[in-house]
Amino acid sequence: GAGKSSLAFSSIYQLCKDEFDAVENGYLNESDYKVANFSGLIPAVAIPQRNTNNNPRSTIYSYLNIAQALSSLKIKRNVAVPNYDKLKINTYRNECPHCLGLGEIVSVDESELINEKCRLNQKPFLCWRTGELSDYYHQLLMVYCDKNNIKVDDTFDSLSLEKKNLILYGESAEKLSFRFKHKGKTKQRRAFYKGVMSFANSNIGRSQKNSKYKKEENCSFCNGSRINQETAQLDVLGFTFDEFLLSPISELCNTLKKTIGDSVLIRVLSSINNMGLGYLNLSRSIPSLSGGEIQKLIFSRLLTSNTTGILIVIDEISSQINPVDFEVIFQKLKKLSEKNTVILVEHSQYFIDLADQQIHVGKYAGSSGGEICEKEKSHLKKIKKDGFFLCNHAMSLTSVESELNILRTDNRNMRCNIRRIWKGIIF
Repeated sequence: GAGKSSLAFSSIYQLCKDEFDAVENGYLNESDYKVANFSGLIPAVAIPQRNTNNNPRSTIYSYLNIAQALSSLKIKRNVAVPNYDKLKINTYRNECPHCLGLGEIVSVDESELINEKCRLNQKPFLCWRTGELSDYYHQLLMVYCDKNNIKVDDTFDSLSLEKKNLILYGESAEKLSFRFKHKGKTKQRRAFYKGVMSFANSNIGRSQKNSKYKKEENCSFCNGSRINQETAQLDVLGFTFDEFLLSPISELCNTLKKTIGDSVLIRVLSSINNMGLGYLNLSRSIPSLSGGEIQKLIFSRLLTSNTTGILIVIDEISSQINPVDFEVIFQKLKKLSEKNTVILVEHSQYFIDLADQQIHVGKYAGSSGGEICEKEKSHLKKIKKDGFFLCNHAMSLTSVESELNILRTDNRNMRCNIRRIWKGIIF
């Protein structure tokens, strides 16, 4: 809370990103940081501990562009791989017609939607219980029940099956007249009644509120592979295509190393496996990954890329890694920093001590933080909580080449003067 992430992500990274976006798009977005002067900017990549991808069609397979890696392998080595158009799983020709390429079926969970012990006049249906139009749907339901001789002071579980089905799936033959309250005013409307389940199914997934009563089940037709049966049977390096997509990455690595040896595909998959993500499969959706998993995935992909001369900002990678693997990760970071600028926001004393350059931000959180603490050593306090000692947090830096100068930044609580930040660094 002292301002480390604000400096690294919201100021330094965002400044670099905005400048290059402006060159590409022709305009400059308004950002929160305030910088008096800067120079020597380079393209930037951020690896935070959060997952902002909400596209359900985005998978590890598509994110890593495995289709291109397989296609290149076919051209170079003439191995068993389908044509490129068959390798693209996010096309209507190859997707499962039942789940539409999502790998799962989304439906309404009746047990979450309906409070069966609640009386009908007490709003027993979750989809109509809150919101601006909750009284609209509730009063419409009351009129519909009256029209069908259903007692509204009965609990839902006490109704006959016929009456339950009328409420859940029935529709009125004509528009019903009713009065309801909206924003403190009483209004009158005429509308058709549409059953609770019909309403819930048609609105599932439209808002976060609806997610409270939705359930996601693996598609029984594609088993989560997202592809149709014809595409699923294609041969991909000795696997059927659906096996290739659904097998754990660790198994793919072990098998393919023996059959095709070294290649871009093997290097990418091995990098993911070495980061402890071998239990994932290529069909796994990106939005379903945790913040730590997406951070490791991006980092592993970065390790296999040939990108040079960029700024890489990484947020607390030590928090997602077993301490026994710290040395391996540090060596990977050092390798990246040879041809790139690496900024690591870090709490681990291991990484701080090994850094060539350090910037300590503190000493306190909130409005009392945001200061550069020169030559301050991160140390353990005497406070003990849940069996762990709390310590002052610091940021560390590593290595030297071209400069990135920021004369002053006032982002949120940040009040610091940074004269030089060098290429090849670890924060």
